[in-house]
Amino acid sequence: MSYSTKSGLLALVLGLPCAGAGAQDYMGPSIDYVGNHISASQFRGQIERGQVQSKRPAERQGAGASPRPGAHAGSRGPDAAHASTMRALAFKPSAAASARIRAAMATALSGSTTPDALPATRLLHATFKAHPRFRSLLAAQLGTEEGRIRERLRAGVLQSAFEQELDRYGYSSTNMGDVNNAYMIHAWGLVNNVRIDRNAVFAGQRAKLQRSIRDGLRAPDIGDVEKQEYCEVVGMLTMLTGSAWNKATPADKPILQAGMRDIARRMGLDLSAVKLTASGFSG
Repeated sequence: MSYSTKSGLLALVLGLPCAGAGAQDYMGPSIDYVGNHISASQFRGQIERGQVQSKRPAERQGAGASPRPGAHAGSRGPDAAHASTMRALAFKPSAAASARIRAAMATALSGSTTPDALPATRLLHATFKAHPRFRSLLAAQLGTEEGRIRERLRAGVLQSAFEQELDRYGYSSTNMGDVNNAYMIHAWGLVNNVRIDRNAVFAGQRAKLQRSIRDGLRAPDIGDVEKQEYCEVVGMLTMLTGSAWNKATPADKPILQAGMRDIARRMGLDLSAVKLTASGFSG
């Protein structure tokens, strides 16, 4: 990820410039956050079988979540602003770009470096250098050798699983706002090791983003390729950390938490300093 986009991504998470009212901790029905991810055994089984169930390109909704009921393309006012910004956050995925992204991710996970690393994986290189055990735990979900990691990433299982996960909450894997917020919800859950109601927080953060758009928030000014790079790297990272957490030993969990905290910090967010409630993130 380009460091020039950090402020824009932070705004998408915290709902800036909307003034955040002090939300109370959510105490309603909750579930184990990480337990809702694909299990480690299922994950490995899918990788081994190469069972990819991605939707056909025509079925992928690049505009992310639909505008609220009653909003039309030709309407004016807040609903039109929301629809316009969500379209600006979306991208049309490219198969060629996906191939480059998976190759760069394989290089990062293997521990090697490359001069043409993508902006999004350069951030991972920095975190992996500072937290080598974190990298090892993620790579172990795929294999120990770069060739094996590359082969399994090429199968597309991670992206397919991430897409299905977001679909459950009305989020889109081809919308940068949705992907960014879904990842931060995931990361916050792991770093803080708490039980949260995922249905509530996904809906709450979506509503917060919508209010912020009405108050003037606009999408970061970046192109489709950079959006896709960021979204696919973040999607793979989400599924790898979820799988690693599911089978982590007590000694492994602090390592995973430290790595996730470092990535978020490099993106401009201190996960230990923000709250996540049924109303979304509040700083």
